[in-house]
Amino acid sequence: STCAAADGAAPPLRLVFVCACHSQPAAAAFARMGVPHVVAVASSALLLDAAAVSFTKHFYLALATGVSVQAAFDIGRKAVSSMPARLTPTSSARHESSKFVLLGSGDHQTPIWPRLLAGALRDASQPLCATNLPAPSETFVGRQVLMSRAVAALLHGRKRYVCLVGAGGIGKTALALAVAHYVRLRHAFPDGVHHVDCSGLSSSLQLAYALAAALSLQLVGPGEEQVREELIGALAPRRLLIVVDRCDELAEARRAGGGPAAASSSPAG
Repeated sequence: STCAAADGAAPPLRLVFVCACHSQPAAAAFARMGVPHVVAVASSALLLDAAAVSFTKHFYLALATGVSVQAAFDIGRKAVSSMPARLTPTSSARHESSKFVLLGSGDHQTPIWPRLLAGALRDASQPLCATNLPAPSETFVGRQVLMSRAVAALLHGRKRYVCLVGAGGIGKTALALAVAHYVRLRHAFPDGVHHVDCSGLSSSLQLAYALAAALSLQLVGPGEEQVREELIGALAPRRLLIVVDRCDELAEARRAGGGPAAASSSPAG
């Protein structure tokens, strides 16, 4: 009933965009139910994240200017085909653009929004949570499987602590930051996604203050135990993600000082 139109009436649902790998069969179902314009990814195609983001952005921006569905679709594909090679390391940009399909029996040459209402545009998107994350690496590509496992552990496995381990220099920090940015854009942690760098820290008390600084918390306890209790009390009611980076350096510093090794690696939440 959501898709079908009464006799002689325009369908209540005019556009569906199924932006996911192999989404053409699902899109075809919407088309069979009478949705006139359906955008999807070809059945056999795996789509790069960067291509999906580029197409979606340019497709909707074009629609909002009042062009036809076909014109907006072509603009989205052209934007993908123009992506730099560093964003499409496993496939050519032109090939990525060819994976998008436009289905439905409607007249794709007509605009969905022929006129924009007068007045200033307002962004009604849900605000992103607070963060101090560094910008993601522009050269981070080809790690989708590892990202998927980390995201699944955080969101679907409900793990309170996820540890990324490996030899120095293989990209643990880049992977952790990519995962953190990914889940933040999807509003998975409404109370914040934060980053703490353990470089130069040598004690758990310094770590506690670094955590507090990252979260803009004021700790007033006179001793380590009181500071720890304050920090735990402040964090307990919140749903947030903390990326604790370079924990191995803190552990090594504590071992060198004769104290117990600090346990942790990034990300932790």
